[in-house]
Formats: sequence, structure tokens, C-alpha cells
Amino acid sequence: MCSGTCEYQREAAWKHFVQWREKVRQIAWQESWLEGFREGWRNALLIVLEARGLLMDEQSRQRIAACSDLAQIERWLLKAVSVQSVQELFEP
Repeated sequence: MCSGTCEYQREAAWKHFVQWREKVRQIAWQESWLEGFREGWRNALLIVLEARGLLMDEQSRQRIAACSDLAQIERWLLKAVSVQSVQELFEP
């Protein structure tokens, strides 16, 4: 049989589980939102390059698609408006 202490422990464990589950949901939502934001910036970069008529090889397209560093994507996007080639985009 379970005494009052056992019931208290069960309730406390459930409370901790619910808090942990909510924290995991928040983290998952933030990560999902951030990945969506990155995807939007990568798409903007591709649109700018395409609108400027710059030819892009598959390797460059994959490099952009694989980048998860927002600061790097932003630097590329700023450079994309003035570079003469996609290769120039990746130069330091």
C-alpha cells in the first residue's frame, strides 16, 4: 500500500515531469523558429543572386544551404548585392 508520503512523492514527480516537458517544448519551438529564420535568410540570399543574374553551381548552392551561421548568411547577403560572381561571395 502507498502511504501519504508515497502520494506526495508521486505528485512531486509528476509536477517535475510536467515542468521538464514544458521546457523541452519551449526549446524545441525556439530551435524550430530559429531554423525557419535561417531558411528565410538563405532563401533571400539565393533570390538576390538569381535576380542579379549570377550563375550558381551546385557546390555553391549546397554551401549556402548547409550554412547555419546567421552572421555568415547575413555577410553573404550584404555582399550579394555588389559581387560580380558567386565565387566572389565566398572570398574573405
